[in-house]
Amino acid sequence: MSKNETLYKKIVDYIESNINEGIYVVGTIIPGEAELARLFGVSRMTARRATSELVDLGILFRIKGKGTIVANNKVQRTNYFDGFTGSDEAKKQGISAKILSTSIIPATKELAQKLNIIEGDDIYVVKRIRLKNGVPYIFETIRVSKRKFPNFDKNDISEVSFYQVLKNKYDTELEFIDINISIFNMHNNEVVDQLYPQNKQGMVVCVNESSYDTKGSAVEYSTSFYNPLYFTSNYRITKKTGFIKIAD
Repeated sequence: MSKNETLYKKIVDYIESNINEGIYVVGTIIPGEAELARLFGVSRMTARRATSELVDLGILFRIKGKGTIVANNKVQRTNYFDGFTGSDEAKKQGISAKILSTSIIPATKELAQKLNIIEGDDIYVVKRIRLKNGVPYIFETIRVSKRKFPNFDKNDISEVSFYQVLKNKYDTELEFIDINISIFNMHNNEVVDQLYPQNKQGMVVCVNESSYDTKGSAVEYSTSFYNPLYFTSNYRITKKTGFIKIAD
C-alpha cells in the first residue's frame, strides 16, 4: 500500500471513529478538506478522496456553501469475505454457532452444476445453526466438493469462519458471491424445528449463495434460512470497500 493510500485510509478511519464514538453526531459539520489535509499532512485531493468515499456510502453528505455533514450516527464496516463466525463483532453481538451435522453425499445434477463438478461426485454437507444470545435465528446448509476440499469435515466452523478456513487451510480466497433471496412459509421440517421449536410452521427468509474464487471457479453453494425478525439490516456491497453495514 502506498503512502497516499495509507494516509487516505487514516482519514476515513478517523471520521468513522468519531461517528461511532458519538463525537460527530448526525448533523455535525465535519472538518473541511483544508483542515483535514493540514491535520494529516496530505493534499486536499487526498482529503477529498476520503470524504467522497464516505459520501458515496451514505455516511456523509455535502451541502454547497455549508460543508460536509454526518448523515448516519453509526457505521459498522465489515469485509464480507473475512467471515463472521468467531469474530470479535460476533461475540460482541452475542452471536454463536453450533454444528448440527456433517455428512458426505453424492452430488445431484443441480448441486453438481452449482459446484461445477461431475454429477455423483462426493460433496460435504454441513448443517449449522446460528444463535443470538442463545436463540436460534439462522439455519445454514453449506456444501463444498470433497475432491476440491479434502478433509473439510475436520474443520470446526462453529468456532472459526468458513471463509477463514478456505483461506488458511486451502489457500482459497473468494472474489464474488451470487446471492438470491426469497421468503416463504415452511411446515414440519428440520428448519422449522430449529427456528420455531414451539410451532409446526413459520415464515423464513431463504438466502442462497454461490461463492467463486479469484479464478472464477465455484467454491461453495449454501442455503441459509433466517427467522425474519433478525433479517432487518441495511447493507451496501462495493468493489472498493467490500462490504458496508450501515447501522440503524
